[in-house]
Amino acid sequence: MHEFETERLSMRLLKAEDKEFFTGLYCDPKIMKLIAKPLTEEQSNVMFERSLTHIEGANPKELIWVIRVKATQEVIGIQNLFIFGNTSEDADAGLILTRTAHGKGYPNEATAAVMDYGLKKLGIRIFHTNCSARNYAIQRVIRAMGFVESTKSSDEQVHYFKNVL
Repeated sequence: MHEFETERLSMRLLKAEDKEFFTGLYCDPKIMKLIAKPLTEEQSNVMFERSLTHIEGANPKELIWVIRVKATQEVIGIQNLFIFGNTSEDADAGLILTRTAHGKGYPNEATAAVMDYGLKKLGIRIFHTNCSARNYAIQRVIRAMGFVESTKSSDEQVHYFKNVL
């Protein structure tokens, strides 16, 4: 349930066994440089436990997937959909990848797949995402995927949306 794949990647829901990987991503200052302030190990552990709780139940408001390269089974990242409000038609999409996964086209592939899954399996019609105003590479990816800039916030985040219908 809630698993999907692309030609090169497979996505499965976050599990307890992913704690070390999750913590490694969110505590790494180089990975977090253009995302947010790195978490402490304690903060990351709390976030991980909360994340596991969010994906449980019949109608979760947040789904979090681990991304693997199919050819090697290497875990390269985490992506999520956070469903807004009561209608389930809007969701925020997020993605964080290991440094070894950069420059290989994985953000486009993983994001396209999660949006396809969100539309076909969850009925999501409008996707939102945001990134640092200084993260030019990801902004190019986001715009190339058809997202439109909606706002820039005072915390140097650029917000985008895409209506898929």
